[in-house]
Amino acid sequence: MTPRDVALKKLAQTIHDLSVQSRDRAARDRRRRRARIMTALALGVVLGVGVTLAGVVYGPDLLGGEQRSVAGAVGLPLTPAAQATAPAAMRATDGDRLRAVLARELDANAAAPADHQTTELAHVGGPEIAVAPADGEAWADGGGAVLPWRANAQAAAVVPGQPVIAIVMDDVGIDRRRSRLAMELPAPLTIAMLPYANGLDDQAAVARAAGHELLVHVPMEPHDHAVDAGPEPLLTDLSHAELHARLDRALAAFDGYVGVNNHMGSRFTEDRVALAEVMEALQARGLLFLDSRTSETSAAF
Repeated sequence: MTPRDVALKKLAQTIHDLSVQSRDRAARDRRRRRARIMTALALGVVLGVGVTLAGVVYGPDLLGGEQRSVAGAVGLPLTPAAQATAPAAMRATDGDRLRAVLARELDANAAAPADHQTTELAHVGGPEIAVAPADGEAWADGGGAVLPWRANAQAAAVVPGQPVIAIVMDDVGIDRRRSRLAMELPAPLTIAMLPYANGLDDQAAVARAAGHELLVHVPMEPHDHAVDAGPEPLLTDLSHAELHARLDRALAAFDGYVGVNNHMGSRFTEDRVALAEVMEALQARGLLFLDSRTSETSAAF
């Protein structure tokens, strides 16, 4: 078994362990909610208003709604209501299927002949060491300087003619212990760091030293305004000046990143006018945008 196969097996096991932990945590939460509901119903029978109280207090939990993205928690399962409407890539069943496929591929690669071994690419430091860009795709600015989305990219091992999976770890930075665990996974991963976390310069340096690629995980407006997207999210009703000021502050949180992906943002990414302003600002800086696809009708593409 090659070192790459060992590293991938370790990654697959880590994903499995995190999934198990998430399911256990979800089960505990369900038990606590059931206990609270039963207590409320019992008190309601005594007071004669049990049904009304249960509907008012527990209605939002029972009906589901937009899944809150909790910084630092990895792999939280969707509620049953959210699972029914979530994109297929977000559903737990697809995650289980992905892990099974990954495990099978790792076993197959371990027994593959030598000519199937990977070829390590040189670090992408400029367009001269990679294939020509597609039409309309810029790698350098007018003065010949390599744009950040290429200059800060990390090398990747590839098998010619085979598909490549990119793994992005969101919500990194707030929970320092879990963030460090993510950074210790085999590189290269893409680490999306929340701009309002503390010590981001140090955390970004650790991630890059480990061979990972970085994104700024910019908070954006969700449909459910009761859900907290974090400090200074990008909102559809902000003035031009305030929208750009918030984006500037997010992008100044740390450096060495290739671009941005959205934290929440189901409402913001549907708004073509507001999103176009962000895209223009990113293009001017030579940065990429990765759509987290929190809305099936996102205008990002």
